[in-house]
Amino acid sequence: MSLAAKVRTARESKGLSIDALARATGLTHKGIENIEAGLVAKPHVHTIAALSNVLGPLHQDGAIVQLVTALKEEVANLPPEEPDLRDERDRLRWEVDMLREVSEARRDAAEAWSKVAEMATSLTVLLNSGGWRKK
Repeated sequence: MSLAAKVRTARESKGLSIDALARATGLTHKGIENIEAGLVAKPHVHTIAALSNVLGPLHQDGAIVQLVTALKEEVANLPPEEPDLRDERDRLRWEVDMLREVSEARRDAAEAWSKVAEMATSLTVLLNSGGWRKK
């Protein structure tokens, strides 16, 4: 599934309009329209992170790994002796770090939700068995 389809499907499943998603993410209406139309081939990491924070993970198929790899390659291919590229190299390194943090935060959130689900199941079993009543 393309990123455009993932964003559109996730937005619609959450019952959000493009305007509501734009407000929630801090992105523009036009930017989201362009992503959903497939006009944005490689959105910025910040864009992916903002969309993921509202819509949930958009990288189930390894897109984050692909982005990290592409960004690492870009950083590695920048010649260190050209001072005018320092800012770009620093920006790319920062994006790689942010992508790692987003990925780690998503993993931590998934683990936390898994624990919450386990606790809810245990609580349901306890309540249904009557084991919560004082004797």
